[in-house]
Amino acid sequence: MGKIRSGQDPNAALVSEIYSLSRSPIACIHINGNSVSCFIDWYLILGIQEDAEVKLIRKRYHKLDKSLFISAMKVHPDKNNHPKADIAFKLIHE
Repeated sequence: MGKIRSGQDPNAALVSEIYSLSRSPIACIHINGNSVSCFIDWYLILGIQEDAEVKLIRKRYHKLDKSLFISAMKVHPDKNNHPKADIAFKLIHE
């Protein structure tokens, strides 16, 4: 995640960062013959290799889940007056 400049509201910075992340590629596109399949690359999101052990996958998932919950509370539109807080909140839940 990016650095927060001094004097900048940390919650507003979080909203901006989440909004910008929504524009980054997190999907894999596989071309198999004539068919194309798209899916979210969960290994990329979790920051693990495809051959990772189940224990590591669970650990990273729970860490991500806790992190997303905390972020969601910080960007909730009722608690954050940033113009794009509602979009960031929906992205986290998605």
